[in-house]
Parts: sequence; structure tokens; C-alpha cells
Amino acid sequence: MQHIDFMLREPASRPHLDRGRATTRSCRARREGLGRYERFVREGGDGHVLLLELGVGEMTPGIIMLPFWSMAAKLPDAHLLSVNISGGSAPLQLGSKAEAIQADLGLLLSAARAGGK
Repeated sequence: MQHIDFMLREPASRPHLDRGRATTRSCRARREGLGRYERFVREGGDGHVLLLELGVGEMTPGIIMLPFWSMAAKLPDAHLLSVNISGGSAPLQLGSKAEAIQADLGLLLSAARAGGK
């Protein structure tokens, strides 16, 4: 799990990417939002959580993929299911807490609506 935590740790500053205060505020807002969401997940329900990554691409890993991987690692009864047409893979560090399915999400949802017929 240390590898995931290291990957997910937000650097204190990124001068080469910093575009001013708006960037700093949006990063802070995103971290605060993630913290509120993690608190909501921990405090609500029975602790069992299924994190669904549906059609998430690799262009924006810091917005969906990495936070989901972090939550799956931190929460004892959380599991991650990723469905993507390009395949992808579940992070090995999560072991049995993660699964990846290569499928066309549109076809998968159509089959689910039709009851698998």
C-alpha cells in the first residue's frame, strides 16, 4: 500500500505547472472535496463501498483513477471495479480489492437493461 500512497501524494508545489492562484485554489478545493467524500464514505452505511470506474481514460488520472485507488487502499471494505473499452488493468497493489473488465460500456449497459438476453 505504500506504493499507492506515494503515487497519490500531492506535491507541495509544482512550479512548472503553476498557473497562478487559481491553480492553487482548484488543487486545494479538489483535495478538500476528496477529504469530504472519504469522510462521507467512512461515516455512512456499513463501510462496504464499491468504487466504479466506468469508461475512465488515462488522460486525467489525478481526478478519478488515483483518488479511487487511494480510497480502495485506505478503506478496509472498499472494492474497485474498472470497466473500460481499452482494457486497462486494476492496480496490482490492491490485490483482490480491484478488478478490471475490458468491455464496451454501451453494450454492457444495454445487456444489463435487457436482463442479459
